[in-house]
Amino acid sequence: MGKILAIDIGGTFIKYGIVEPDNDISVKYKIRTPEVDTKEKFYDYLCENICELEGVDGIGISVPGLVDSDGNIRSYAAPRLNVLFGTNITREIRERRLLPAAAINDAKAAGLCELKLGTARGTKLSAFLIIGTGGGGCICLEDDVFWGTDNFAGEFHFMAYFNEKNGDTMKVGRTTGMFGLINRYNESVDKNHQVSLGEEIIRRYFDGEETAVRIVEEWIHRIALQCLSIAVVVNPEVLCIGGGISEEAWFIERLKREYRKVEGEHFEGEHFLSTHLETCMYRNDSNLLGAALYVRRKMKEVIY
Repeated sequence: MGKILAIDIGGTFIKYGIVEPDNDISVKYKIRTPEVDTKEKFYDYLCENICELEGVDGIGISVPGLVDSDGNIRSYAAPRLNVLFGTNITREIRERRLLPAAAINDAKAAGLCELKLGTARGTKLSAFLIIGTGGGGCICLEDDVFWGTDNFAGEFHFMAYFNEKNGDTMKVGRTTGMFGLINRYNESVDKNHQVSLGEEIIRRYFDGEETAVRIVEEWIHRIALQCLSIAVVVNPEVLCIGGGISEEAWFIERLKREYRKVEGEHFEGEHFLSTHLETCMYRNDSNLLGAALYVRRKMKEVIY
């Protein structure tokens, strides 16, 4: 099978990649996710920014939220992606680009990539926490993604917790993703000091700004607690951390230390869980590669 165009739709950026038959990504670029009010505007923008389709056999799409096997978007995700709810993403893209297409949840795409090609290869049970705009997840059993009854298994973003400050029940991914980091920081500074990207908070963190240091440390602590919850419930051999921030060695090292700390505190000094944290081998490319692997599989199963 020849080249695949892979598209990774995120709440902040949309990434494109041409995936060669050997899974090398020969072309890669990204654009900002648009703020539009209709699905037509979104899908037109998405397809107009495809740079090259010569030699491409199919299109694989990675997208946040619940997407079923037919490509129907069945849940809301990031605010800029709300217009996708209730649409059929594969049909919209096929009609605009006249190529076979298949869509998979972004965290499941990362899990499929790492299971077949990366850190989780050869494991019998693995889990994935993908830190993007939100905090997606995936569970893999031996040679495939574990989908669950509603294709919803491993959606760690939707784990619920009670916010004692306002009495609301919240989704964990709204606090452990970059959206949560940005919101928490902006709530703690005056309006002239607020930011729109997590990268700026991280820069201020390394500059030693007191608020940034406190907020980033709290954020890492929350992620470590979520990792512990996953380790307790799923007990995988490896818990792979993905998303853009996973490319930062300092973050992975800091998260591993915090995870061991909270595990010891939770089990009163014991460290009997063998689940260990690792970064995704393909890091921020895992969603693209997983989408390519998925559409190749679908193209073998279905004649379009």
